[in-house]
Amino acid sequence: PDWTGTGLGISKAQTVEVLGKTIQFEPLNQVELEMKRIFKPINSKGFFDGEVLLDEKFTKTGMLAALKNQRPLVHIASHFKFEPGDESRSFLLLGNTETMTLDELKKEKGLFNGVELLTLSACQT
Repeated sequence: PDWTGTGLGISKAQTVEVLGKTIQFEPLNQVELEMKRIFKPINSKGFFDGEVLLDEKFTKTGMLAALKNQRPLVHIASHFKFEPGDESRSFLLLGNTETMTLDELKKEKGLFNGVELLTLSACQT
């Protein structure tokens, strides 16, 4: 009951250019409801206090800043594109058509410090 959290997610369809390829991602229609059921800031029926960055607010800068708060719960609801054996081509889709590669995530030292429960609610995670 004392936990706080960070919710990061996208609900809208997106098209991104990655390494010369155009990739289309379908909308994730239930992500907003998912966040409302977990976190209180969006809806008082949520379980945990915390911060939610949804759609255009879910940027690389915003995510990195939110994770520095070291909340014990992090819930990420997005698309993930996994390319086995190539961390520079595997990426998390952010809410403003940005991506963050697995290689970039690994280089962020201490990115998930203080996190006790990390939920990846995404395809290919």
